[in-house]
Amino acid sequence: MFIDNFISKSRQKEITGLLHFSQGFFLAAVSLEMLKQDIDAGQQGDISQKYLSPEEKERFDGFRFEKRRMEWLGGRIAAKVATRDFCKTALHAKETAYNNWSVLSDKNGKPYIKFLSAQAPQVSITHSAGTAVAMVCNEACGVDIERVTERIISLKERFCWPKEEKVLAGLTGQNQQPEFGVTILWCAKEALRKLFGAPPLPGFMELMLINGKLTGRKGLLLEFETGERLQEGRGKDFLVYASQTGEYAWAITVETGADNRE
Repeated sequence: MFIDNFISKSRQKEITGLLHFSQGFFLAAVSLEMLKQDIDAGQQGDISQKYLSPEEKERFDGFRFEKRRMEWLGGRIAAKVATRDFCKTALHAKETAYNNWSVLSDKNGKPYIKFLSAQAPQVSITHSAGTAVAMVCNEACGVDIERVTERIISLKERFCWPKEEKVLAGLTGQNQQPEFGVTILWCAKEALRKLFGAPPLPGFMELMLINGKLTGRKGLLLEFETGERLQEGRGKDFLVYASQTGEYAWAITVETGADNRE
């Protein structure tokens, strides 16, 4: 099966409290490798028929490059699974077939859910190195996932202040590989950029990690401050939850996460 819930229910409950979601959230992950294996085995028609609306199927058929086709399809499937779980659990809504509604993108590339009726929740999608993940909740949100590799070290000057490295070192410990902390920071800032959604998006260096703490399940709760240019209408402080699962670092954030903290 190419679909996974990504995190346990106990961690989901913990994160809901840490970031102060109003009605919780759901994550779903798709293995792009397993998805491609199913498609190569002749199941593309069955998969597209089950998960894609006519509008989405037209978009899927228009992709020229295989890698992009798989990333897009995996992201849409993850978003639909997370959306149906959220609507069933948090909103007590009746289940509807995946192909009866769409996950589309606005003019800025930000994904959104298009229902035939009823108010739709918010969605964020990410993919990296063979995995697609989607997050769904009632508030503006952001999720990012990245495979941890040494290559990130050569890029850190583009998004990491020296003082942020010191904060991360204090959280992750001296024995942790340096690329782990730097990848966590990248994921956190990407998740925040997705939270903003529309221009003007924050630059990576406009998002400053100022504090953080370890949580009970190998997670990090990170506090960020934005530059003055971005503070009007949104405030200046944001919370991000970040962790590692296998070879991936990942992070999620929600708009209420900072304003509602104790």
